[in-house]
Amino acid sequence: MSAPANGNYIGSYLQAENTNTHIAWVDEVWLTREILSTAVLNADSSFEITPFNSIGDCVDHQDKIFDTVIYHSHDAKFRDFDEVETLSDAYPGASIILVSDAPMLDSDVLGKSVKSGASTYFLSRVTSLSSFVKILEHERARRRRGDA
Repeated sequence: MSAPANGNYIGSYLQAENTNTHIAWVDEVWLTREILSTAVLNADSSFEITPFNSIGDCVDHQDKIFDTVIYHSHDAKFRDFDEVETLSDAYPGASIILVSDAPMLDSDVLGKSVKSGASTYFLSRVTSLSSFVKILEHERARRRRGDA
């Protein structure tokens, strides 16, 4: 991972660890990104969300430290495994959560997503907000225990 501009990655990491959970939210659809991130914040205000409209935009901000990166793909069949790998490489300590608009779970896509670096894969069509927030809280607890 690239060090923050000031070169103090460890200090920045420890400072970030003692505050809110920092989430990068990557979604090219502004309305979906705003609605879902607002709903998550209303469910749990301890999350701090930074929105990005593209993978490239997110990767350009490697000076920031994120606990979790959420990538929402609106494709009917997810195939952007290289995008997941790019996020995983850019933020190696972060949990990469893939949210997909695919109509059904494809085990091949799930396997390739995990191999590319995704820690969790959600289908937006069948996942409730409460389930999504519970997974984010679980990821936070796992990181704090040192299981990451």
